[in-house]
Amino acid sequence: MAACLAITACTGSGKDNTDSISFSHIKSHATYRLAGSAADYDAAGDLSFDCTADLLMPTALLGHNTEVLQDSILKAAFDTTGVNHKGIIEAAFHRAAQEVGYAVADTVVADSAYDGLYTVAGAIESLSPTILSYAVTISDYMPRAAHGMYNTNFVNYDLEEGKVFVLSDIFTAEGLAKLPAILKQTAASMRDYIGPTELTSLPAGNNFCVNSDNDIIFVYQPYEIASYAQGEIRVPIAAYILSDYFTPYGNKLLMGVE
Repeated sequence: MAACLAITACTGSGKDNTDSISFSHIKSHATYRLAGSAADYDAAGDLSFDCTADLLMPTALLGHNTEVLQDSILKAAFDTTGVNHKGIIEAAFHRAAQEVGYAVADTVVADSAYDGLYTVAGAIESLSPTILSYAVTISDYMPRAAHGMYNTNFVNYDLEEGKVFVLSDIFTAEGLAKLPAILKQTAASMRDYIGPTELTSLPAGNNFCVNSDNDIIFVYQPYEIASYAQGEIRVPIAAYILSDYFTPYGNKLLMGVE
């Protein structure tokens, strides 16, 4: 299933792709039977495993090639790239169901109950005139587990230059080395509402996004620096506070300084 979302730039009519941003809405769902699982779980029938994908996929980005962002989204969501989005999603569904440890049998009609769960969601986290931050959230629940797990990873896109950027693009090597100490101090100042943390390094995968106020938000997954109950930990720092550690590209992108 696909639908379209369009965002027209303030300076244009939206009649062509050079002044608009648009996305197709991709949704897919399947429920599988885990063959032979009934006996292991003392159940009346084999367990079911429910899979859902719900992503926005860029179709226009102010005249830039959309494949750059599409590939980055697919890599974050499914650890692969390609143009056959339906096939990629179906393969991911099968792989997730098989990881429970049983053969994936016939697809069955989903009802309100499931024994295992896998979901992938992709959406715009924030959008400014220069930066689009995109969030990919993957959730799973293994049958009879105490709780599920989830993680959110971000793809950050420069709308002016039409490219994905990472921390090493916007920070110097010295800046990257100093960031953990700055983040630790910031997290300590936020203790009253994020709780205690054991922050000693950058987030896994250098995970971050940029909000519409140009705050750089460093995102740690559940269990990464705190208890599961504390959930995802976000440590925001205003760009101007970190500007001494920016590369020339980082200063241009985040501070508007050539």
